[in-house]
Amino acid sequence: SYCELSFFLTMPNITSREVAVKWFEAAQTGLPMCALGAVLGPLRRLQSLFTSLGPWALQNGHRSRCVLSIFYERRWAQSIEDLRQELNIEPPKLPNFGNVNHLE
Repeated sequence: SYCELSFFLTMPNITSREVAVKWFEAAQTGLPMCALGAVLGPLRRLQSLFTSLGPWALQNGHRSRCVLSIFYERRWAQSIEDLRQELNIEPPKLPNFGNVNHLE
């Protein structure tokens, strides 16, 4: 689900996370709704998305194994690092967003 994918991809709890996850989903599914969500996401975070999270999401979304069929609930005992390695997903290099606990 979306929540597990966001956690697995280690996206900060802010609007940019949601857009980066949409980019990842667009790269894996090719669905227009994911691409539109990524492109039309919040405009004030576009600089960080285009320079760090966006390229990371597109690169990892294209080269990783498909995450749509993962039963995350069967993998709680597995470390995130091991699961990332198995799926060929690099952890993101997150920019400093300030207070990431504040919902935008």
